[in-house]
Amino acid sequence: ISESRNGLFVDRMELNTEPGGEGKFTGGRGLRLEYRIRTNDGFLTAGYTRSRIKPWALEGGLEGSGNYVEVLKTDGSQEVYSFVSGLPVNTDDVIRIVTASGGGYGDPKERDAASVREDVKNGLLSAERAAEVYGITI
Repeated sequence: ISESRNGLFVDRMELNTEPGGEGKFTGGRGLRLEYRIRTNDGFLTAGYTRSRIKPWALEGGLEGSGNYVEVLKTDGSQEVYSFVSGLPVNTDDVIRIVTASGGGYGDPKERDAASVREDVKNGLLSAERAAEVYGITI
């Protein structure tokens, strides 16, 4: 419905897998959305807080990732925003919205190894990040 009403294609809608929010209990994952513009003479207005000051962690967890909007133009240029108003967008430009993952709770080294392996298996965490943050080699 959104695609037909708003002159855009939804190219991607998935969980945010950027580093952040690790802990004994991980912060909730944000989203990564990509919209491809289908028409000329459009504009983008968006605003997100928690771009510079990331979601807090507690009891030794790691802060979450930040919010941002990225515009990928057909000429190859890329621009990143926290707040933007009236930015011109045209056919085949891509608007990428990345929402924050929450902060982690507790020392990451105390996270259950099976949970870390499951996160890697599900693509939520890289094997390198698992070794770096959790001390678990996969």
